Amino acid sequence: MYYTRIIFFKNAVETLTFFSRQLAYHFKENGADVLFVDIDHSLKNGESSLQIRDFALPEKTLVVTFNFIGLSGEEQFLGKDGGNVFDELSLPVFNIIVDHPLYYYSQLMTASPKMHIFTVDREHLLFMKNYYPHLKNLHFMPLAGSFEDLYDTDNESADSFYSNIPFGDRPYNLVFPANYVSLDNINDRLSKAEPEYRDFYMAVTDDLLKNTDKPLDIAFKEAILREFPDATIGDAISAMRGMLFIDLYIRSTFRNQIASVILDSGIPVLFVGKDWEKIDTKRPDLMTVTGQVNTVKCLSYMKQSKITLNIMPWFKDGAHDRIFSGMMCKSAVLTDLSPYLQEVLSPKDDLLTFSLDHIDDIPKIIDNALCKPEQLLRTALHGYETAAGSHTWKNRADYLIKIMG
Repeated sequence: MYYTRIIFFKNAVETLTFFSRQLAYHFKENGADVLFVDIDHSLKNGESSLQIRDFALPEKTLVVTFNFIGLSGEEQFLGKDGGNVFDELSLPVFNIIVDHPLYYYSQLMTASPKMHIFTVDREHLLFMKNYYPHLKNLHFMPLAGSFEDLYDTDNESADSFYSNIPFGDRPYNLVFPANYVSLDNINDRLSKAEPEYRDFYMAVTDDLLKNTDKPLDIAFKEAILREFPDATIGDAISAMRGMLFIDLYIRSTFRNQIASVILDSGIPVLFVGKDWEKIDTKRPDLMTVTGQVNTVKCLSYMKQSKITLNIMPWFKDGAHDRIFSGMMCKSAVLTDLSPYLQEVLSPKDDLLTFSLDHIDDIPKIIDNALCKPEQLLRTALHGYETAAGSHTWKNRADYLIKIMG
């Protein structure tokens, strides 16, 4: 392992802290020393920078972060020359982007060509190659599955009881681990836009809702060039930034529709996330909503459920950690697919699948699966073996170590 000291960040986003902890666990297994810098803790007098300077060794220290955390102008990481302490110390950076790169337009425009950037979707990788040609070290690395927090050695596997429940005795038939954003909030924003902009945005939205395999940026680019045929790449990407709310709109639309069609068919659902009370359903009596929970608690609910539902967050050629984590929890995963998922998983053996173009079929898929418990168990166990073999954070850490050289 080339780098023997690794810097991570914690307490910016709970899920990203969790991912960092899993990578850290496996880096430590490979002999590295790890430093977690607390983003949430307001350190005065440059203490964060001092902490990093004391830890870092020349040519032996690597920064691993997600979504530019620690690299977005945070005061506690200012360097002596006005830049950040990481540039001051010439520390290499591995930066894992778990959303569409458009969300990090400004940071990517000014990112060092030396930075290694990892995307969770191959379409995102292609987008970055097309729109950020100055970035040379681009990689595809999907997120991974988890069964528990390996890094938390003080936790006596708080949910070990649930991991030992026989599959047939799991208390929930169907869990959906995700948050919901009310469409009312997004529609309110649209209603305040000028009529020509509103029509433009709705045309893009309708295009994506009808063409469910189309990547977000492709739909954006096509719409922009229809209106402005002479737009440059710079013009296009700048305009795309103002259209990102459409990503949230289509995600919420499908989450609302799929959750409603399942509930309205008479199937109870455990929603692990917030604001699901705001969806349109005739059967709110079949909803159980936990509210916002941390990742470990979310995993415990997957361990208690026979089926874990996933709806891809418009990753058209990637994966989501919910899929691999559901498998790691020996829950049969029900999800829409992408070309990448079809390459690394077997829809016949590893999981249950549906299409966004035929969401009315989902209740029947669930009912048929629950009516064949032995087959459902085989799917859950086969999925577990696949995820445990190829889609854990150890697998991802091994990939990063290989890139380190």
